[in-house]
Amino acid sequence: ASEEEFMDPQILSDKRIAANVGNLSGIEAVEALPAAIHMRNYATAAGLVGFVVYVWWYSMTSVGKASGINTGSGTNNDPLANLQAEAQDARQSKQNQEAAAIKEADDLAMLDIGVSEKDLQRDGVTIAVAAPDHIATAQETQNQQALNNAAGAGGGTPSASGGRPLW
Repeated sequence: ASEEEFMDPQILSDKRIAANVGNLSGIEAVEALPAAIHMRNYATAAGLVGFVVYVWWYSMTSVGKASGINTGSGTNNDPLANLQAEAQDARQSKQNQEAAAIKEADDLAMLDIGVSEKDLQRDGVTIAVAAPDHIATAQETQNQQALNNAAGAGGGTPSASGGRPLW
């Protein structure tokens, strides 16, 4: 290995600076360039600035035009109106999904107890609940008395047997 590899970096930089004392600094070197090179640099800078401005302008004017949303008489060029319409559609879709989920949950609950919505709409449907014999007998008596009272045959009130219905 050479002697420079093991030297202190400060010493190396001092040697390089001392060796380049006669050279021009960066600003002086740029000022010393011929005018033709300056003109080429300015033209390149102007071209790059023009490209950036064009990309910005194209991006700003093309937003919302590619969606192709048509309204009755032609295309709607208002991106905000399109966004609001999409948001309203999304809200409506969510409400429909929630309503369908609630109806499905209700239907499943009715199927779980063995009763469908059609069964509830028919007259004379009796829903049975499993219970010990003495409770079921007392409840059946109470239900018969309620039916008799409703038909005008008398026989007491539904709570005459001394209890509330189990359901």
